[in-house]
Amino acid sequence: MTPDRRSRWPNPAAWLNPARWARRIGGSTARCTAGHITATGKKRAAAEIKPFRFLGLAAVGLAVVFAFYVGGLLIATWPISEISISKAAAFGDSFGAITSLFAGLGFAGILATIFLQREELKLTRRELEETKKTLTRQRFEDTFYRLIELYRRNLEEIVVPSRSKPSRQLRGLDALSYLNERFKQAWKRSELQWPRSASKTKHIAYTTLLASAVRKTYVRQARYIDTLINILEPIEAEAESEVLITVYSKVLCSQLTAVELTYIFYQAFINPDFHLLRQTLCNTAAFHARVRTLQIPSAHRQAWNLLYADQGTAVPKRQTRYQDTVPIEMRLKAQDDIRQLRAERR
Repeated sequence: MTPDRRSRWPNPAAWLNPARWARRIGGSTARCTAGHITATGKKRAAAEIKPFRFLGLAAVGLAVVFAFYVGGLLIATWPISEISISKAAAFGDSFGAITSLFAGLGFAGILATIFLQREELKLTRRELEETKKTLTRQRFEDTFYRLIELYRRNLEEIVVPSRSKPSRQLRGLDALSYLNERFKQAWKRSELQWPRSASKTKHIAYTTLLASAVRKTYVRQARYIDTLINILEPIEAEAESEVLITVYSKVLCSQLTAVELTYIFYQAFINPDFHLLRQTLCNTAAFHARVRTLQIPSAHRQAWNLLYADQGTAVPKRQTRYQDTVPIEMRLKAQDDIRQLRAERR
C-alpha cells in the first residue's frame, strides 16, 4: 500500500481522541488550549471526555466482535448448499446474541448519558456558587470604596473654630491636627505623670483626669466617626477569610494619616461603646503597626490598658526611634563610625 493510499484511511488514534468527540457535541473542550480554559472548564472537559472515551472503545470492541462473529459463522456454514426462507430465518436467528449485545450496549449508553448529565449538573451548580461568591465580593468592594470616598468627604467637612482667632475656622486634617496639638499643650501644662506607685487607685485617678481632659479638648465628630465604624463593620461581617480581612484593613489603614489615627485613638479611649474601633487599632496587624509609631505618651497607653486590656484590646507600646529599623547588634558595631560622622557634621 502506497503512502498516498494509506493516508486516506482514518487514523484510529485520532478517531478515538476524546477532544474530537467533545468538540462534536459542542463541549467546553473545544477551547482546551493553554490560557483559554478555567479550572472549572477543565473539570467540565474531564467529565465530558470520560464517557465518550468509554463509548469509543466500546464501539471499536463491538465492531471487532461483530466481525469475528460473522466471519466465524460464515466459515462454519460455508459453502451454503441451499438458499431458502427457512435457512435464511435460521441464519438470522443466529444473530440473537449480537442483538442482545446491542440492547445491552444501548442500555449502557443510556446510563452513560445519565451519568454525564449528573456530572454536568454538579459542575453547573459549582459554577453558580462561584459566580455568586464573585458577585458578592464585587458588591462588597463597591460598597467598601464608596464608604471610603464618603469618609474622605466627611473629613473635609470637619470644621473647628480657632481659639486664638475665633473668626478663623479650620477644616479637615488641619482641624484634627489643631485638636491634637491643643490637647498636647493642655496636658503638658497640667504636669501630671503616670504614678510610679503600684497603687491601682492612683492609676485610676490618673486615668480619670486624662479622660476628663480628653473630653474637654476633643470635639466628637459624630458623622466622621460613624462613617469609619460603618466601614469596619462590613469588613468583619462580610469578608470571607482572614486574608481578605487583612487586605481590606491594609487598604483602609493606608488611607489614614497619623493625625487621624491620633484623633481616633483618643475618641476610642473616652467612648466605651467604640469597641470595634479599639479592636481594630489593637488587634489588626496593619493598624497595630501604625499605632506603635504614633506620638502618644506611654502614660496614655498605660491608662488605655488599665481600662480595656481585660477586653482583649491592649494597646502596644510606643516604638522607639531605631526599633525595627537598625538591629541593636549592628548599631553597637557601628558606634565608632557614628561618633566620627557626628563629629564631621559638627
